[in-house]
Amino acid sequence: MDNVRINKGFPNASLDAETTPLDLNKLLIKSSVSTYLFTVETDQWENVEIFKNDIAIIDRSLKPKKGELIAVVSGDQFQLAKFNNQTQPWGVVTATIHRHRAK
Repeated sequence: MDNVRINKGFPNASLDAETTPLDLNKLLIKSSVSTYLFTVETDQWENVEIFKNDIAIIDRSLKPKKGELIAVVSGDQFQLAKFNNQTQPWGVVTATIHRHRAK
């Protein structure tokens, strides 16, 4: 006899589908010991879809490539910049998190 699955009533997506839990650490962070999170405090980067109050994920273990977004130290502050041979990177921006709803 073949095994046959019979559903009664409407299908329940939460019971019928097997899902793997999402782990944001695994998705967004390559090296936890060299990764830092910073809040973006300016709207200067809106043209690349990074907005004020977004969270920038910065990895200090990565070597930046030309044109990548990096964090630099300017005085006593961190700033974002596009990498070129004249910029001294503090770390590479690997991702940003944007809230669509205020806290």
